[in-house]
Amino acid sequence: MPTTNVLTNFGEQWVVERLSGTNISGLQGNNGSNVGWGTGTVANVPATLKALTALATEVSSSGGTRVAGTVQGTGTLASAKWVNVAALTATGAVTITEAGVYSGTATGATGLFVRGEFTGIVLANTEQIQFTFTLDPA
Repeated sequence: MPTTNVLTNFGEQWVVERLSGTNISGLQGNNGSNVGWGTGTVANVPATLKALTALATEVSSSGGTRVAGTVQGTGTLASAKWVNVAALTATGAVTITEAGVYSGTATGATGLFVRGEFTGIVLANTEQIQFTFTLDPA
């Protein structure tokens, strides 16, 4: 489904901070469980994509802006991965074209660290999309 995926500059810092136990950014609020979605697009320019700090046009869902996904580690050794699965529900008719994972709290200070952009998915009120984000260090 995604046509463009990126681990942002903040995402790279987030990973390094998690591995080193430091909190340089001040946004190490959680394990990266908060997922948002939106209707925007961004020019497919690597430097532009890496510098993103938020979705282009985030929209509300499920009564709030973001939803806490289920985060887990899977695999061992060379197959180890970080996975976040979240279902977002439309609160009206909308065409979703982007989704991303944030550190921090659902409504407080956050940093976008993973973002995906894809061909629009048209939703009616109460329809859902389940997103699975995977970071594979391989």
